[in-house]
Amino acid sequence: ISKIFEGKTEVKRIKKTKINNGLVEYELASGHDKKEFYNFLLLEIQLKTYYDFIYNVEMPKAEGLSLKDCLILFNMIQSIFNCVVLNNNVIDDSIMRTKDFGKFPSKINANNLKQYLKTKTKYSTKQINYFLSLLVNKIDKRLNFWDYPFLEKEGYYYVPLLSFLNPLIFVLSDNWLEDSGFDLEERGSYFEKNIKEKLSEALANKKYNFFIPNIPKYKLPNGKFEEIDLIMNLKSVVIIAEVKCIKYSLTPRDEFNALKRLREGAKQINRKAEFIANNSEKFKNEIGDITGKKIIKIVLTNFPSYSGYIIENVPIVDYYLIESYIKSGRISSYRYVSENGKITENKLMAEELFYNNEDEFCNNFESFVLKPSYIEKCRDYFEFKVNKLSVENDRYNIYSDSVEFKTE
Repeated sequence: ISKIFEGKTEVKRIKKTKINNGLVEYELASGHDKKEFYNFLLLEIQLKTYYDFIYNVEMPKAEGLSLKDCLILFNMIQSIFNCVVLNNNVIDDSIMRTKDFGKFPSKINANNLKQYLKTKTKYSTKQINYFLSLLVNKIDKRLNFWDYPFLEKEGYYYVPLLSFLNPLIFVLSDNWLEDSGFDLEERGSYFEKNIKEKLSEALANKKYNFFIPNIPKYKLPNGKFEEIDLIMNLKSVVIIAEVKCIKYSLTPRDEFNALKRLREGAKQINRKAEFIANNSEKFKNEIGDITGKKIIKIVLTNFPSYSGYIIENVPIVDYYLIESYIKSGRISSYRYVSENGKITENKLMAEELFYNNEDEFCNNFESFVLKPSYIEKCRDYFEFKVNKLSVENDRYNIYSDSVEFKTE
């Protein structure tokens, strides 16, 4: 436990909690809390899946805190409310009068919470205060408890349990990063570096021919230049990619902003690929010989939300899809059955190989990014439905479009 937390926590656990008219109170004792630790691991697995490349990087304006530090502190606060919810044995949970809301946890004293974090961790008072500010709804903005799960008023933090105990951790982490001065462009620099390192390692392990130049700018003698994020010169094809970090899309505005960035990336990579194709001989020393090789353009992003999209004739692909194509080169289907917590069957049912050798690896790459097999197979489980929302004899008919799991 100490190793995972990198020595940033104290050996303290929550001994007991109670609710006093909605106010959460606690007592601490010595020892580790295994439930708290397991909850942290679940959060960490999610966050490291898509933000591993900046997980331990100090955020610019965050008093020396990283994403991992924020997650440790967040998990510590969750522990209090998890404990009080689990141990709150309310016999009558009906709400008949306003005061009945006091049966349930809704707020915590701000100073008590700060002291709790100070006692349970080795973070400074300044760091704790800064992190708590990341959780509080801003006065000049609309209330949004998925973005900011706390409301601060008169020395108390009010905490809605739904959004706090069941958070969308990518939404929270995107806000922590953005509010701490870690914008998408800066994240993109770390992402780009990580991509080059990981793909170089994967291709080297395959013993395939490749060259990935570590050059940010390609400049001609006449002064014209292009900044190209990624070039992979393979045996018979050349991959040229524009790397675009996006935020997790929760709202229509998030989706609009993400697609706007990806459209910009598609336009940029069309221009940059043409620049390289027209000047390949001039950049031979920088990128290697690409004579006769097909150039494949892609926009490479960090979340899988838009993989499979084609924008400006350019496929949008998340990094993990490319990594899987290189490292695994297959898609496997398993039958998994469990009874009473025990695994009774774990059987490989089918397997599709994307390639058998280096030539096929190159030849099949473009078709893979244009129609990723992982995504195509998922289509079989879903269907598009139009659901009527309005009641009969209404003046207007209201319908909702949705994609749902097939029922048959």
